[in-house]
Amino acid sequence: MPSSSTNRPVSDVIVVGGGHNALVCAAYLAEAGLSVTVLEGRDVIGGNTVTEELTLPGHLHDSCSSAHVLLQSNPVIRDDELGLAELGLREALGALLRLWGESHPDMAIETTISPSLGETGETSELTIYRVIQEALTNVFRHAGATSVNVSVEPAEQPTGLRADRSFARVRVCDNGSGMKPDHKLGFGLTGMRERILALGGTLSVASGDGGVTVEAMVPNDARVPVSRQQSPA
Repeated sequence: MPSSSTNRPVSDVIVVGGGHNALVCAAYLAEAGLSVTVLEGRDVIGGNTVTEELTLPGHLHDSCSSAHVLLQSNPVIRDDELGLAELGLREALGALLRLWGESHPDMAIETTISPSLGETGETSELTIYRVIQEALTNVFRHAGATSVNVSVEPAEQPTGLRADRSFARVRVCDNGSGMKPDHKLGFGLTGMRERILALGGTLSVASGDGGVTVEAMVPNDARVPVSRQQSPA
């Protein structure tokens, strides 16, 4: 880091706030060769993506859940930037997987999307899309895998959940090295699990010698919980 004439460290850029957008910005600036200082008033970083142990050890909480209100005005959801309404879930996933395949030509990607999935709502389709996107991101970054299988199919009623709902089973399996026994899920999958639980579904992550399997049960009629919808002014 450069220094001034008074030997105080000088940064090319000062980023105020350690939220996820600020951290991404700081990372790009640092990669470009600039010296960057990030200022954050809290003792944890991550902003609205923070998941913390607020009560008991091992019990994680989305401490900024009010941010979900703001998510409803996000252009990705509001303006359907993913193209789910225009393309449909199958075509949108196909486009996503083609992009991953082109950027990772050494990875074999197998995809099965059942034609008998049934009618799925916008929230359900967006959740399915995000689960696959997040799981694939982890595979390509950490798994050391040579192949990954993605499937979306209708599922039987999970035990302990409402009996009058239909579900889609989303499964992403890789043949990588698996996770270490003491591995903790990152913010992405942890946040996704909390979102799916709020919708009335489940998400599990299993690891073994044959790789990692991420499996989500997403209600076809999923709706954003009322407490997380934006209230009228």
